[in-house]
Amino acid sequence: MRVLVLTSYVPYPPNAGAKIRVSNHMRYLSREHEVVLLCPVRPGSGQAEAARRLVGEYCSAVVPVPWHKRSKIRFLPHLGRYIARGEPIGNLTFYYEELAAALHDLTARRRFDVIDVHHGYMGPYIEHIAPQSRARTVFSLHNVPYVQWWRMMLAERDPLQKLRLFRDWLFQKHATLAYVRRYDRTIVVSERDREILLRDAPQADVVAVPTGMNSDRMAVLPPPEDFRHLMLVGSMYYRPNVDAARFLAREIFPRIRARVPDARLFIIGAHPPRSVRRLGERVAGLTVTGYVDSVRPYYERACLNLVPLRAGSGIRVKILESLAWGRPVVTTTLGCEGLSVRHGEHLIIADGAEEFAAQVVRLMNDRQAWHRLAAGGRRLIEEVYDWRVVGRQLVAAFSTW
Repeated sequence: MRVLVLTSYVPYPPNAGAKIRVSNHMRYLSREHEVVLLCPVRPGSGQAEAARRLVGEYCSAVVPVPWHKRSKIRFLPHLGRYIARGEPIGNLTFYYEELAAALHDLTARRRFDVIDVHHGYMGPYIEHIAPQSRARTVFSLHNVPYVQWWRMMLAERDPLQKLRLFRDWLFQKHATLAYVRRYDRTIVVSERDREILLRDAPQADVVAVPTGMNSDRMAVLPPPEDFRHLMLVGSMYYRPNVDAARFLAREIFPRIRARVPDARLFIIGAHPPRSVRRLGERVAGLTVTGYVDSVRPYYERACLNLVPLRAGSGIRVKILESLAWGRPVVTTTLGCEGLSVRHGEHLIIADGAEEFAAQVVRLMNDRQAWHRLAAGGRRLIEEVYDWRVVGRQLVAAFSTW
């Protein structure tokens, strides 16, 4: 079977949650099927060369499509069409005319059995598959977009911004469900996401395949030298991560410092907005790193990974990564939604600033509980979330119709 994978980025190197999922999708599909990658690249950025490194490893071929920034005038026809059909305007950010044309040309010239389109904002590309193509279409969602927007709206305090998020939620829900019904199959990252989509689109074909970890490549880290260092890691262009960073810095970490005065917190992630960068200037003991070449040194120093999410959807790769490294996690109920975890065995669940801070301080002082969680979390990764287990589920999702 020949599978065409369509993404809005080059999934190499696999240094972020979405890239990790896509690269491992291709890795395991390529063991039984031929995989071709189609993705946009910025001319002169080196992205095309990075994409071609996947040839022979996961892909039989890679088609990097150069794209150029469009003028506002060229945007207008697409904007009008998106508004008319209730499409989220933000999806236009990922609409590349060059990529749409390349998809049409490629599917007209070559036979594909399956076309796998990643992310909700890429849904419109189904319209650019050549009419003569007989390929089945897969919509690979890394979260349920409209659930994410609804939760961001609930967490927002500014009335005007809340109204804008409500508007975006309406558009996201309309478009997401339309594409879930239109694609032959939708793959989501958790049973919870599957339940949500089937509740709203009962006739859709939805399969849950979790994100995994390559635990054979991630040896458990030794315990840190001291238990004063904490971390939060996540891409800061993702709005729920920004909210979590603010919540942690403003409401949780000061409570921790009141009990552990020399505690240090590192907020790690690319593209932090000014509101997050300011936290490093105003909150004692806090450092905002921005992008780092490797998060491993921070895992080595930190005793806990904190994930106080109050919005978002899908599986949090940062939680799985932390458990694989042997670093206990304190998170919220929403933060670990969709994961097969048990409080007190695999991680700690705490909602509300006071409860969250109390659990963090407890683990900073209780080495026995810390070691028990570290072992339990790693065991969960090996038994449930290792890609050797998840990969079989993925291949089945593409092989059984």
